[in-house]
Amino acid sequence: MKTAIQNIYKSINKKKGGASIIVWVFLALIFYNGNWHLRNYAPEKLKKENIRYWSDAEGYYLYLPAIVNGSFENLPVKTTGKWIKPEGYTFTKYTYGVALLEAPFFIVTHLIVKISAPELADGFTWPYQVMANIIAFFYGFLGMFYLFKLLRKKHSIFVCALTVIGLMYGTNYFYYILRDPGATHIYAFFCVALLFWFISSYYEHKKIKDLIVVSFLIALTALMRPTNLIFVLFFLLWDVNNWKDLSDRFFYWIKNIKFLFISPLIFFAMYALQVYFWYMMSGETMIYSYEAGFDWSNPKIVHVLLHFENGFIMYAPIMVLSIIGLFMGMLKEKNSLLILIVFALMTYVFSCWVKWSFGGAFGYRPFLDFLPMFAIPLAYLFSCIFKNWKLPLQVLTVLFVGYLCKITLTFMKKMPGHLYERPHYNWDSFLDLMERVWF
Repeated sequence: MKTAIQNIYKSINKKKGGASIIVWVFLALIFYNGNWHLRNYAPEKLKKENIRYWSDAEGYYLYLPAIVNGSFENLPVKTTGKWIKPEGYTFTKYTYGVALLEAPFFIVTHLIVKISAPELADGFTWPYQVMANIIAFFYGFLGMFYLFKLLRKKHSIFVCALTVIGLMYGTNYFYYILRDPGATHIYAFFCVALLFWFISSYYEHKKIKDLIVVSFLIALTALMRPTNLIFVLFFLLWDVNNWKDLSDRFFYWIKNIKFLFISPLIFFAMYALQVYFWYMMSGETMIYSYEAGFDWSNPKIVHVLLHFENGFIMYAPIMVLSIIGLFMGMLKEKNSLLILIVFALMTYVFSCWVKWSFGGAFGYRPFLDFLPMFAIPLAYLFSCIFKNWKLPLQVLTVLFVGYLCKITLTFMKKMPGHLYERPHYNWDSFLDLMERVWF
């Protein structure tokens, strides 16, 4: 029996094309099932009113109906207290990055509504709200597709499939497709997965078109969240794992320094458009987006990782396996040191934010943008297990990953009330919930 299973594993892994299709059909079924299963637990208010673009999500989206309307004035927003200024005009403090990715879907939806039901063509009625989940589903799945392709360069199909399934079900990935599809995080996740794919492609083939795409994606993710500028480090230091690699990379860019001017030009063009939008809505060319700030002398690192209020590991325990894989691969797996540095740096930055829990959320939402980064050490750990451990331990690993995913899914299902009305924001009630989830 053991030999038969191992032979099946080896035969599937050799047939890269056909096996990949089979795996992706399987993953598509899992994805559909997850969407159907979790949709039943959406907050009642949102289900009843069919609202997807509200609060921050509406702020990111406002650019599209404003362009159709010709201005930011008199938009029928849902979150009136947040986006309507006393002077009467509509204002958003957020940049247009998310709206840019939503635009193709918005155009198609608006044209259909304009022809079939013109009275609904204001950008905010139910067809546009339904559109939000379709867009999040599209970019969420496409992000996983490119992440799978990236991992497939180094790992077996089984390892890549287990990694992708673990990230889909074991993190807040599904949450931001189903319950908060207009937030930046799924869009940023897609951009980062695509960014890693094109960075890898650039250093393999040295094609200018890949460099242009990389520059565009870094600018776009930074438009969504300024802290995502940290991904410039991945572009500069991808696959650099020792001093020789660093020296080679430095002299490569000295020799090809003219190519580095491509990125600032793309950045300038994209941010010039943002300046135009700011001027269009407020008459000012620069708007500071956040009222809160940082307290660099008082980081809440333990809170970010382990607090009941959206703690990273508390709501996505599978990330413990990723961290183990990170340290295991420190000397052998390329990018491990870079990932560790970025993880440590961003944990510190997020922990210094005055609102370190990032408000109404499920899990630590800023790290969803970094999910492709965590996939690399997680896949490395699974690869070591499937190469070096015996079959019973491999099976136990798969079952354990399934259990960790079950924990996160159960947290989502048992999360009472609306995002901002969770009564278990104290340790006693949280531990009671945790007992019911884990056991």
